Amino acid sequence: MEVREISWRQFIDFSANYLTFFQIIKIIAKIKLRSTYKNKEMNRRKFIAKTLKAGVGFSLISGIYAWQIEPFWLDFVKIKMPVKNLPPELIGKTLMQISDIHVGNRFNYQYIIDALKEAQNHQPDIVVYTGDYVSYENEEQINQLQKVMKFATKGSIGTIGILGNHDYGKNWADQNVADKIKKVLEDN
Repeated sequence: MEVREISWRQFIDFSANYLTFFQIIKIIAKIKLRSTYKNKEMNRRKFIAKTLKAGVGFSLISGIYAWQIEPFWLDFVKIKMPVKNLPPELIGKTLMQISDIHVGNRFNYQYIIDALKEAQNHQPDIVVYTGDYVSYENEEQINQLQKVMKFATKGSIGTIGILGNHDYGKNWADQNVADKIKKVLEDN
């Protein structure tokens, strides 16, 4: 087995494609433990300093993961699912679930439009949208959602959508926001 050094950028690129978040933490912990055991003498001050560094490192990695990896994690998974008592006319049909698109100001929603276009290429028979269409801050997200949903993936047999908790505005308690989102969905 060949062992070679790679840069942190190469490690992050590799890990984003092939490793889960917890596998990344485990690898970093092993690297950190190896360097810790070289100097076995530990006192309270060193312990606190190392603990704080590990906490900052973990927070940094978690932040990068939540900011740059997970929001752009797009999976198309095809699974054959036997369903008891499924009507014969639905056997062999494709169901696509689209969830948590969270249109908002946190990142460029063109990524969502591109993802919806890619989903259309799979030509699903039934599409189910399972909520959290927006990360609501103000009326701007309703306008953004209108632009995104023009590219909504639709099933050849049917398309169904439900609202999620984020679709009820600030503090998830504004029925008016939910009604506006419902209108956008009905219009598209």
